[in-house]
Order: sequence, then structure tokens, then C-alpha cells
Amino acid sequence: MSTTTWPDGRGPEILPLEDAAASRLAAPFAAPGTYPIPPGRGQWRLTLHNRDFTGLQQLNQTATAALADATARVLTRAWDTAAQLDFVIDGHSAAAAQLAELQQDIVAWRWDDSAGLDRPMFRGPITQAVDTVTEEAHTVAITAHDYFAMFARRLLTAPITYTNTDQDDVLADIVTKASAVSSSSGTSFAPGSVLPITLALVNPDGTTRSAKSGQIRTLPYAASTDLLTMADGIAKLVNGFDYDVLPAGLTGSSDALRIFYPYQGVQRTDLALIFGSNISQVTRTVDSSTYGNYWRVIGNNASADPNAAQLFAETWSTDANSVSQYPIGLWMSADNAPSLTNQAQLTAQAQGDLSLHGKLIPTYTLTLTAKAYNYGAPFMGDVVPLVVKSGRLNVNTNVRVLGIKYNIGDDGQEDVDLVVGQPGRTLVQMIQQSQSDINALARR
Repeated sequence: MSTTTWPDGRGPEILPLEDAAASRLAAPFAAPGTYPIPPGRGQWRLTLHNRDFTGLQQLNQTATAALADATARVLTRAWDTAAQLDFVIDGHSAAAAQLAELQQDIVAWRWDDSAGLDRPMFRGPITQAVDTVTEEAHTVAITAHDYFAMFARRLLTAPITYTNTDQDDVLADIVTKASAVSSSSGTSFAPGSVLPITLALVNPDGTTRSAKSGQIRTLPYAASTDLLTMADGIAKLVNGFDYDVLPAGLTGSSDALRIFYPYQGVQRTDLALIFGSNISQVTRTVDSSTYGNYWRVIGNNASADPNAAQLFAETWSTDANSVSQYPIGLWMSADNAPSLTNQAQLTAQAQGDLSLHGKLIPTYTLTLTAKAYNYGAPFMGDVVPLVVKSGRLNVNTNVRVLGIKYNIGDDGQEDVDLVVGQPGRTLVQMIQQSQSDINALARR
């Protein structure tokens, strides 16, 4: 395995989680409501920060302004996906005049009334801005993504093969490569390439994991492969992992890319989601387009000969060719893995696809009632009971939390939506699939 170093000489770094907010065992500290929201403010606030190109500055050192007049604030977090923050601000405001695309971070803070502190829920650079100017008004719509999303803008400038390497070590090297970038000819892009993010190995409950995963991979990657595709692709292999980004605390310097092994979340017995109690609205969706009980994955045969045999792997479940227990018939799906030239890893990819999409599980979007959500109740990935009794629906089952959306009202209130069940196809996934299709065609 090739290695690189940080601009200050550090090697691949795997950090323990030092912020108390990182562990669910340390929070909540008291009953919800013990520490009311301080007077004169809402539960959420946004702050503007200069970007840190050292990886060493604390949030209280980079802050430049409070975005008190931001409206239409929405924070969207989804399972194994980079987080996104959206808001709108008056283009004539003093705060709007300070906004600079790509040059600044937005941090979203949520007051935790069980701990008596502001928890950073998101940090990321301003990646999109849309100014709408009319004779009556000037508004600016801002979008920011967390620093893991930046991995999509980090490319391999030389091919690399990880041979018989623990997947945790592969992730450590990917995180290093995201900040220590050089051109193909060896020109360093530091400090411009430095990202304030480090790797943290954690257990399903978010506590620090001392042992490596033990999942040994052989993974070849071609130059121009982006690092997000590399990391997310390993996560989707059978016996892969889950991930998210935990923002640095007020005195922290780097966000933590948390690698949950073998998965994120625990079975919860201390809360249940019940329509008519803590759920005010339910949307149930069944999408067969993401389902498949047969999967065929095309790899890279590493040959320029268009007539060379295709490298592929296939796997299926018993209900694909049996109608005795589940009379659903055969539903075939295909996937592309242009970076894989190894048959064993290609088979692992097919098995991962079947594991993820081989069961037709409804997805539920649940709108919680006011004050029903507290920090960590639930966490992403947690398995919780769901009870919905209405008309044809008589649901009493366990579901997994796969998304949390915070709709932050202009008066300081919040509306929280949970997505539970089977994850659906997102726009980013469709774009990546289209690119995979193009790559598949290019190598034939």
C-alpha cells in the first residue's frame, strides 16, 4: 500500500473521539428540558467561519459572524451520505455581504436542553449560492455540504492498489490522501488541499473502537477515481461499514469521519415511534426500482480487447427461483464496479448489493410532534419500534433510522422528520450510477 503524509509530516491518523458529544454514553446529561433555551434566541443558530487550511484551528478561532437573519433553514442528514445545509438570507443584510462561496464554512448549532450547551450539528463550506433579485427584494439561497462531500472533489492522480489490507487502514489512507494532494508530476497542493477532517473508528453505539475491522481487502483503483466513490464503495461491500461526520466541538479543530463497524446504531428499548402519540404524519413508500433478488455486477477485466471475456459476479436469494413461500418472482438488477479487477472483491460487491436491496422493505417518512425529538433520541442507524394503525396499515415492527431532517422555523422552533426503513435512491446515487454506466461502456 502506498502512503502519503500530511503537510506537517503526520502520517495516516486515526483519532479517538475526545468530545463528550461523540459518545451516546455521555449524553444526554440530564432530563430533557433541564436547561431551557437561553432568552432572546431560538434553539438553532448559524455562524459564519473562515475556512481552516491548517486542520488545527478551533471553531472559536475561525468564527466571523452570526447569521441571525437566515431563514428557511433545513439540515438534512441521511444514512451513509454527506450532510447538507440549506438556508436563505436577505441579500441586502450585513451578514450576506460577508458570504463568499468556497471560502467560508457554515456551522449549525442546536441548543441541547439536556446538556445545557450548543451542539455543533453541521460544518461545511459554502458550495452553492443563488441570488434572486427583483424590484422588491434580493434573496440569496445558500447550500453547504459537510467535508466528507469534499472527497468527491479529491482525485487519485496516480493508480493505487491496496493488497491484503484491512479496510480501516484503506480508509485511513483515503482520509490522508484527501488533504495531502499532489499532481501527477509531484507538485503539492498544500495548504489549499488541507481539509479539517480526521478518521475515527467507532462501535455501533459511537464509542471509540480499538480493534480493526478484520475485513481484508485487495482493491485496485485507477487514476482519476474520486475519493468519495472509493470510500463509499468499500462501505457497500459485504461486511463493509457505515459512516457519518461528527463536527468538531467549540474547542475542537477537526471534524471526525466516523467509521462504524460492523454498522451504525443499536436496538433501542427506551423509545418507540407511535402514530397519534409522538408522530403527527406518516408517508409510506414502497419502491421496487431499488429492489432486486438477483444481482449481476460488472467489473473491470483490465483488457483493451473488446472481445475479452467480461469480468462479472452474480448472486441471488432463494425467492428468485421459488414461489412457495414468497410468490414475488424474479427481479433482476445490475451494478457496475469499474474499479474492481479482483473476482473476490467483485463477488463481495454483488453480495453487498443483495444484502442492501434484496428485501422489499417499505420506507416511512415520519413527522414528529412538537418537542418529541431530543438529541440522540434517536441517533442515525438506531433500530426502534414503529406503530402505525390506520386503514389498511397495521404496522407494529422494528425499523432503522436512515435519515433525519431538521426544518428550522424562523421563530426558533424546529420540525423534525425521520426516514426509517429501506433507503431510497437519491439524486447523488443516480448521478454516480450514470457515471458508472459511462465507465462501464468506456472499458469495453
